[in-house]
Amino acid sequence: MKKTATVTWIKYNNFGTYLQAYALQQVIRREGYDNDILDDSLIIEEGVQNERFLLFRRQLGEWKCFVTNRKYSCLKKKSERAYQDFQRKYLKINTRILPLEKLDSQYDMFICGSDQIWFPHINIYSPYYYLDFTQKKKIAYAPSVGVCDYPKEFVLKTRPLLERFDYLSAREEQGAQLLASFLEKPICTVLDPTLLLEGEVWKRFVKEGVQEKEKYVLCYFLTPNVWYLNYVKEFANRFHLPLKIFCTHPSYVAWEGCIAAGPEEFLNYIYHSEYFFTDSFHGSIFSILFEKRFCTFKRFTDSSKENQNSRILHLFNLLGLSKYFVGESDAGRIEGLGQIDYSSVKEKLSTHRKQSLDYLVNALKN
Repeated sequence: MKKTATVTWIKYNNFGTYLQAYALQQVIRREGYDNDILDDSLIIEEGVQNERFLLFRRQLGEWKCFVTNRKYSCLKKKSERAYQDFQRKYLKINTRILPLEKLDSQYDMFICGSDQIWFPHINIYSPYYYLDFTQKKKIAYAPSVGVCDYPKEFVLKTRPLLERFDYLSAREEQGAQLLASFLEKPICTVLDPTLLLEGEVWKRFVKEGVQEKEKYVLCYFLTPNVWYLNYVKEFANRFHLPLKIFCTHPSYVAWEGCIAAGPEEFLNYIYHSEYFFTDSFHGSIFSILFEKRFCTFKRFTDSSKENQNSRILHLFNLLGLSKYFVGESDAGRIEGLGQIDYSSVKEKLSTHRKQSLDYLVNALKN
């Protein structure tokens, strides 16, 4: 059995980060390959020194929050334990990866996984996420660039590394076009790994419990947008439903329905919700896989230099769901959105899933 290793983020506690890592590992193993996810918690990015002061300020702010807000502290610790449980139960991780040069003797090929591992952060960069350490076969499966412009300094750093890839792909069309603008290699656009597994597979994580005994509105917001928060509160009140929100920001603990969760609990709460509001890419994905009534808010304005909306726009265009992606200016449309034709969505998704799987299988075998 050939041994493969995946390079992706696993050091961040984020629902989508863990679930995309799980999905890609499952698909690779399903195709008959052994697979480890390399533990990137040991990797220090270049430029981190420049951010020490900002990091100190952020940690100080979190410390103050823990001291003054016991509820947030407790919820945060509960979430961290849930992530650890998920990692222990469901992910096969190699935690002994240093020195990186020894990995060539352990693996036959390396895969850059999904998430925004190729996001061109102005201060932070690590060639590790571009597989600089290996001379073995290199495959990119759905890494995300996340932005509409690649700084020149990043092009200079990454072009030589990307040219060494045997197979290149990106998670969204905009990212593929951006890479193609400075690379003379074919670049495919493929689905996020979580979409390679059918909804029925993800339902194996769903458990019977308190969530299914009550109807509720659920929201998952990465950015605490006051307008969006007020809207979902009003929506839940109008339909006389309790409101639950994942505890991803200290300000959310003021809500009675603030909940702690890891990836497994995240799936359970979405599955049992009556209506789901989010500004998250992976929140949107699992709404679709579980065939929920949902709406995705724009996390970034269209004119923002940090605009990362392209990944959701691309996915929703593929599946005919563009009208379910709304901003503050057109939120009035939500009331008239109606039920989603999931038979049509599943048909489109099935076509794109096959194309993405064909790319991955071909890249692994050839």
